[in-house]
Amino acid sequence: MRSYRISRALLGALLLACSAAPGIAEPLGAADFATWIVQGEDQANFEFVDGELIGRPSKQEMKNSFLCSPAEYRDLRLLFEFRISPSTLNSGAQFRSRVLDDGRIAGPQLELEVVEPQFGWFTRHVMIPVFTTLARSNWRPRDWVAAGIWDENGSRGWIYPGDAGGDADEFAEQGEKLIRVDGWNRVVLEAVGTRVRTWLNGEPRADYIDDAHSGAGLICFQVHGGMYEDPTAFEVRWRGIRIDDLAAPRSPIVHSVFFDLRSAPGSAEEKTFFEAAAKLADIPGVQALERVEEVSASNGFRFGLTMRFASRAEYDAYNTHPLHQAFVQEVWIPHVTSFQEIDYLAP
Repeated sequence: MRSYRISRALLGALLLACSAAPGIAEPLGAADFATWIVQGEDQANFEFVDGELIGRPSKQEMKNSFLCSPAEYRDLRLLFEFRISPSTLNSGAQFRSRVLDDGRIAGPQLELEVVEPQFGWFTRHVMIPVFTTLARSNWRPRDWVAAGIWDENGSRGWIYPGDAGGDADEFAEQGEKLIRVDGWNRVVLEAVGTRVRTWLNGEPRADYIDDAHSGAGLICFQVHGGMYEDPTAFEVRWRGIRIDDLAAPRSPIVHSVFFDLRSAPGSAEEKTFFEAAAKLADIPGVQALERVEEVSASNGFRFGLTMRFASRAEYDAYNTHPLHQAFVQEVWIPHVTSFQEIDYLAP
């Protein structure tokens, strides 16, 4: 592991590089949504106003309607905030989806629902199972399901929690704590290969493997069908919408972290820390592991570690590697007092 000194100016430059990293998409704007296409069995009203995409029912009795991307995405990260008014309105965001011959949209749906449970125990656990069994339907009620995954116009019903795993009761308990019924909710969906993960307001939600929906498909935002006495009183709002195409060619990733240690300069503890850090180079994918030292006391970080990865896959594998996780728990946490992590795409 090579050693260098780093100045405050260079640290600032690295922060700037991180914020302007090429290949990470900017939030979508009005010009982007002008190319999107309304699909589905009905045509809802979609407009982009003051940085927000707004979807409303177009008539009193309406079927599902979707605003769909002009391009297909396979490996992707979808980020946005949403707000539903009133909270009884249901919505979703399709990914890896397709348009059927009859105009309906089919594929996995990131569920966007904030309504409180509507059914009592007897209805939920006795009546609904009987009726759905007789009707040969996979539909089942779920509580607090935001950031769960539903198989829209498919045969699987709830994918997560459901067919692909997850405990519905635990999912509901977590969702009740996380969901902001009357406010903005931030969701992140990441689909890479067969693995799909979601986050709600910063907390992990779904995490499953899905061979059935691993190909490329459309991204669509839904206005749910239903009976609306006053369609203008119902709306879904999305803002800060960003789509990162993770299948596109990417630059190498540089991972860097700047920190201070509890131990005194030149102490045996400091030496032990950096000997353990040097072993991170043994993790597959780690390139050019280097140690840097501050030349100015103005920013509060005495040291830094930087390393390079050839691809996102190697970077992700490093983060979950047992050697890295052991280093964090056994060495990093006991020795480090403060730090700033910066990960960015290299030119």
